[in-house]
Amino acid sequence: MIKRDETTIRAAAEPLIRLLRAATPDDLRLAAAEPPLLALPAAPDPAVATVMANIAGRDPSVQAGLRRSYESAFSFIWPGYNTPWAGITEDDIRTVLAVAAALHASPASVLALWIHEGKWVWNDQFHGVSSDFGARFGASVDMAAGHNCGGLSNANRQPAPTWISSSDFRRLRAWALAAVLDCFFGLDYFTRRDLSEAALAAVPVDAQPEMVRRHFTAAAGELMALAAVEGWTVLARPATPEGVLRYFVDVGGALAVTVNSAGAVVYAICKASIPSWLVLQAGLFEQYGVNFASRLGVAGPLDPWVTYWAFNGGVERIATQYFGTATTEAAVRERIAATFDPASPGFRGPTADEIAAFAQGDPDYRMAKPGAIVHKFLIESVAPFFAGI
Repeated sequence: MIKRDETTIRAAAEPLIRLLRAATPDDLRLAAAEPPLLALPAAPDPAVATVMANIAGRDPSVQAGLRRSYESAFSFIWPGYNTPWAGITEDDIRTVLAVAAALHASPASVLALWIHEGKWVWNDQFHGVSSDFGARFGASVDMAAGHNCGGLSNANRQPAPTWISSSDFRRLRAWALAAVLDCFFGLDYFTRRDLSEAALAAVPVDAQPEMVRRHFTAAAGELMALAAVEGWTVLARPATPEGVLRYFVDVGGALAVTVNSAGAVVYAICKASIPSWLVLQAGLFEQYGVNFASRLGVAGPLDPWVTYWAFNGGVERIATQYFGTATTEAAVRERIAATFDPASPGFRGPTADEIAAFAQGDPDYRMAKPGAIVHKFLIESVAPFFAGI
């Protein structure tokens, strides 16, 4: 069982760290870890107590009424996410509030995105309940095999980690980052889908680390560019995309490595790095919204569920399929209202075809509209948590 505190993880990983220092070339040596993008303040935040009290004192009839209204207006609502307070801890709320403050974002939007893109499914892993988190690497793994959101595994594990070569470690690190980005934080979409299972499998294994590095650093560069425009202080320290990459992939930064009782090398997320992961998630989601607004010719920010629509369906595809003849901002806004506001004169809910595509998980633009409606439902579900702060 992996314990999530960094001190324990680093202590457990020391034998492997010594081995890797001796066995890998300079570009893989484990230098001092880069600082996190966001560290939680040590002092207690009274707002956390307020939020937790709001969650504990919630009126179940309010959530039930919200669900009924969505079912009536949109003819469906995903059966999950009806209890978005499930599994939320004080540390989760501290993290969400810190990320929201750093990015000048709505706490409800930050929390809803986290729930929708990883926390709902992987909540136990975020809180250290399960050790099956990250990439597990066996002696003879074919690195072109699928990772299926749980990392790589192989039954033929060695009893000790002495067999890891520098090229193996390079590939493991690429897969670990790709799996965490894709599955636990939904960031595969933000990195142009080039870190997906299919994309990685389509290139030679030795080229995979460079592929991950190139697209991740591009995404980090976009995040820092937006930070400069928006005045975010979270990246106030001197930073480069390469430095951000090092924080998220080097042992001792956001990813920890240890050896479990079966002798398998295991990557995990350091608990203290979750705020930085959420900064990456929420910041790049904001960047995605900026790109979509620009494509539509709309000034000012889009509602997060509208951004989520393009996030699932693709900026160009959604713009073409749903906004192709909308040539003015007023026309674009009218179509957005007609999609998400049942009181709009031109309201048209998702079609049966779109709902079926969403229910089946089809990787098709048709499922994007129902997904965006669910995202709006999630935001409205968690917004009362933050009343009075």
